[in-house]
Amino acid sequence: MINEKPILCHVNLATGYRGGERQTQLLMERLSSLGWQQMLIARKAGILAHKSRSIDSLKIYETSLNPLQYFRLFSQADIIHLHESRAFLALWLSQISNDTPFVLTRRVQRYPSFGWLNRNIYSKANAIVTISDVVGQGIHKLFDLNYTVIPDAKTSFEF
Repeated sequence: MINEKPILCHVNLATGYRGGERQTQLLMERLSSLGWQQMLIARKAGILAHKSRSIDSLKIYETSLNPLQYFRLFSQADIIHLHESRAFLALWLSQISNDTPFVLTRRVQRYPSFGWLNRNIYSKANAIVTISDVVGQGIHKLFDLNYTVIPDAKTSFEF
């Protein structure tokens, strides 16, 4: 029997390269060193896609913000990790035909909006991760959901 690790699809559609993008890159590098197969859906001509090209076992798909350009890619993954909320509509579209488990990471302290899309996505998430308890308390207060705090990434990991 072959012991294959699942394919993890990271989604980060930021154009710049700040804390969230650095955190995404560090996580992908560490998981690659552990043998994970990964996909990255990133903004076309974005800095994250460029900086991630040297990561082993990572397929990079560059796209625009239009969810119709990339939501079908989610069916190739066993787990989806949304590193920010720009891909919520694409995830919602993919969930109509595909029930892939997904993780949400929230980094910003301001509350997300309470619209139907956010309520739908947050309530169906298999896990919600925040970088601080303050951010997580906002999620809990707004949606009455549990969360896990994982502090912002540093340059070295210990698992």
